[in-house]
Amino acid sequence: MARQLSCPRCGDEDAIRGSREASRIMLTCDTCQITWDRESPVCATCGGSRLLLTTRRVESMGRGTQTSIIATVEVEICETCDHEVLRAYTDHGQPLPAGYVPYATRHPERPD
Repeated sequence: MARQLSCPRCGDEDAIRGSREASRIMLTCDTCQITWDRESPVCATCGGSRLLLTTRRVESMGRGTQTSIIATVEVEICETCDHEVLRAYTDHGQPLPAGYVPYATRHPERPD
């Protein structure tokens, strides 16, 4: 599955463009003009590089009050900042709860 790309500064996902520079691919956000290396994702909260790709549930309300898991999506999670949810869910083979926003992708400018 392809990694979801978003700007580490403003969180925009639609204004990202890439360019090859030697053996790396550099990404640029046309919204805030920040440039970063695609191969080196970092946690938006702590700046660390110990990120894991894990799954998060996608839920839908069925009839009445029943909630159903209809899919899973891959998200990056920081081993440092998300250690509690990592231990509670992924260490036991469970996907992250629907709606959980990992610290690796939280942006201070956007409310979660």
